[in-house]
Amino acid sequence: MPLPKIDIATFEMKLPSNGTKIRYRPFLVKEEKILLIAAESKDNDQILRAMEQVINNCLLDPIDIDSLPSFDVEYIFLKLREKSIGEIIKVNVTDPEVNKKFEVQIDLNKIIVKKSNKHEKRIKLNDNLYFEMKYPNMKTILSLNPSKTMVENGFDIVINCIDKIYDKDSIYDPKEYTKKELQEFLENFTQEMFEKINNFFDTMPSIYYENEEVSPHTNKKIKVVLDKFIDFFD
Repeated sequence: MPLPKIDIATFEMKLPSNGTKIRYRPFLVKEEKILLIAAESKDNDQILRAMEQVINNCLLDPIDIDSLPSFDVEYIFLKLREKSIGEIIKVNVTDPEVNKKFEVQIDLNKIIVKKSNKHEKRIKLNDNLYFEMKYPNMKTILSLNPSKTMVENGFDIVINCIDKIYDKDSIYDPKEYTKKELQEFLENFTQEMFEKINNFFDTMPSIYYENEEVSPHTNKKIKVVLDKFIDFFD
């Protein structure tokens, strides 16, 4: 006699990047086991791969996770966490007045993907040169080499996120050039030009939470802002 079938609830969310509706189920004990093993490793690469595997398991619509912007993937995972374990997570924040941490409860329902009015995917580098950028995805992030410096990995991210290069006369496809050629091209930019590229990453959409909490150290209200994925797991 077969064991009884367990019915699992299904939910729907919209991708922050384009509003596409996707169906999903909560993660189960088998997926939680994957996450726990990855967390115990304390290896960021393994944790990201585990997160990607769990998302793939739980999505009920065919989606290429590797191709999604990183903020889409982070949002999906937090929504899965909300429906699987609970809407409340506990994180540590710092009271800046005394430089001491205290624990606060974060309601995952209040997390949004914040979009800046100053954000542009089309970057005017000078009067003749333009970049069309694309967002870093999981494939880009997982391809980073931990043995490289932050500067080297930063260049790799920029190179992977260039979608088009064009001037008044031509359009250049980055895929037609080697990584070395693109890196040498970037190295000849002025500081002002490269700052415009950095601004694309600084202002790109990101998961965001904001609230006021009373510090037990000073009994004063402080503004709590979480705007990086890692902030939600401190």
